[in-house]
Amino acid sequence: MLHDLGDVDVYQREKMRLQEFNALLVPNPLHAARARAALGSGENIIEVGWPKLDTVPMSGEHAATLALVRRLPRDVPTIMYAPNCPGEEEWDNLWAVLRNLPVNIIIKNATYEVGSGESLPLHYERIIQTIDRMECEVRQSRKENIVVTPRDLNICVLFPFVSMLISAKSSVLAEFVPFGVSVETDVPWPPELHSALISRDYTDIVFMKKEELYEVLSAPDRLRRLIGNRIIPLQQPEAACRYPNEMMLAGQRAAEVINSYLTPGLPLGRAWRRVYAAARV
Repeated sequence: MLHDLGDVDVYQREKMRLQEFNALLVPNPLHAARARAALGSGENIIEVGWPKLDTVPMSGEHAATLALVRRLPRDVPTIMYAPNCPGEEEWDNLWAVLRNLPVNIIIKNATYEVGSGESLPLHYERIIQTIDRMECEVRQSRKENIVVTPRDLNICVLFPFVSMLISAKSSVLAEFVPFGVSVETDVPWPPELHSALISRDYTDIVFMKKEELYEVLSAPDRLRRLIGNRIIPLQQPEAACRYPNEMMLAGQRAAEVINSYLTPGLPLGRAWRRVYAAARV
């Protein structure tokens, strides 16, 4: 099963290798359509949902952070900034706006790790320096409406509490679409290609140049209109899962499909239909 919800081109790139499998489990309708286009229609392409959105137990620092998020005022929007390659200038400009914005703010940075014994790439060092300073400045501000999360927290557990997500060229933008307004902004280094990498495939994602984003965040009326005018339905035609996780967790559904497929004498098509029928009971 594909791990990256934003990478819908993988089926065309890897169509020869993917033909070696008996079943291909995909997360949503967009992936299913791309898989069929690349591999041909067939019952072996099965939509099971997105396991990363499944509820998982938490403890310690992660649970404490989620408790802080739950206590944020519910009468104002909550904006989450989740960059994947932030630059110094980007953060300085954004922080100048965010620090006085009359909304809740969640800062969620990614982890940047390499294999044992490997040295950090130069661009990782630059990013880590930026996010270290970012988190330090936010914590020193002691603003009760701003929460800095652990970097290794599963970002999906924050989605139900967020109105708007800001990131750049990250699949998290596609993951968030069923929950609120996803805003993709251009990467901090202009020579890099495909700034609008995710929004080009998911039409529900808004793309903004950084200058436009700063202007919107600086004008509360424009920000309210952006959030209020894009009411997100429960079922998105592109990014949402056809089978909501409330009926059966996506990971559980995938496991049941595999178990049913391994049942001797039971064709794959009948196997996964039986699982979905059980999930609806």
